[in-house]
Amino acid sequence: GATCLMGAGATMERNKPIVLVREADPNKGGLSMRRVREECPIDLIPFVLDRGLPIITWMRVAAFQRVSLRLIAEGVLIACPRNHLATASSVDTAAEELYFREEEKCSDLNFRVPISLAISAHNRGAAELAAELVSTFGEGIQISVADSADTLVAMFSTEQASRPFFLLYLNRNTFLGEDGVQLAAQVREMLKDHKPALILSHECDYERNACEFGNFFTTTPDDLVNSGLYSDIAVAFHEPPFRQVSYVEVALKLGAQHLRGEVLGSSRRLIFKTAKHLSPRVAIS
Repeated sequence: GATCLMGAGATMERNKPIVLVREADPNKGGLSMRRVREECPIDLIPFVLDRGLPIITWMRVAAFQRVSLRLIAEGVLIACPRNHLATASSVDTAAEELYFREEEKCSDLNFRVPISLAISAHNRGAAELAAELVSTFGEGIQISVADSADTLVAMFSTEQASRPFFLLYLNRNTFLGEDGVQLAAQVREMLKDHKPALILSHECDYERNACEFGNFFTTTPDDLVNSGLYSDIAVAFHEPPFRQVSYVEVALKLGAQHLRGEVLGSSRRLIFKTAKHLSPRVAIS
C-alpha cells in the first residue's frame, strides 16, 4: 500500500537497515517473488530486492510462526547500533542465540531404539525426504524401501524391536501415473491393517514439487479418501529454516524422546542463552 511505499522510500533515503518479511499465503494477500518484483517501484528494487537480503516468510501455524518471529528479531538485533551491545563483535553471536523457551530442536530429541521407517519405491520424492530425516537423526531412523504391496505387508509382518512406520510423501506427483497405481495399492494395505503407523507428510516448498493440499482430494483414489487417509493432519514441510520444525514433528510421531525431559513452559518470550551480550538498554520481548 501507499503507507508501506512511503516507509520503504524513507528508509532508502536515510539508508536505514531493513528487515524483509513476505506474506506467502495468497488467501492473505500473499504474492510470489516474481509478482513482488513486478509490483515494486523501479527505484526501490535495488535497495529492497537486489542486495541479497534474506526475505523472511511469515507463517501462521504456531510452531512455524515462532521461527518467523525469531528471524525478525535476529534481523532487528543485527541492525541495532553496535554501542547498544557489550561489544560490537558480539552482535552476530547474540542474534544466533535467540530462541523461544518452548522451541524444540532436532538436537533435543533422540530414539531409544532405532525406528524402522518404510517408504514406497513408487512415491516420488519419498527417498529424498527420508534421506533428510536420516541426515538429521542419524542411525535413529532406518529406511526400508517397498516396491510392492506384498513387500510392504511382509515388512510389517516381521517381528522387530520397535513398531515400524510408513512415510507417505504428498507432493504434486503423488498418486499419478503407473507409480500412482502401485502406491495406492500399498496405501490400501496400510489403511486396512496398519493405519496408526501411517505418517503423512505434505511438501510445501515449491522448489520441491509442492502443491496445495486440496489437490490431493482430486488425485487420490476415492476409496483411499473414503477410508480416512486424510483424517490425520499431515506434517507440513516448508523451505528451510522452517523445515527443522517439520523434522521435529515427524520425529515425535515416530516416538522420539526429549534428551532433557519435558519442554519448558509455554511462554512466547524470546530469550538469550546468555545475557552478557546485551547492555541494560537493550531487551527483546
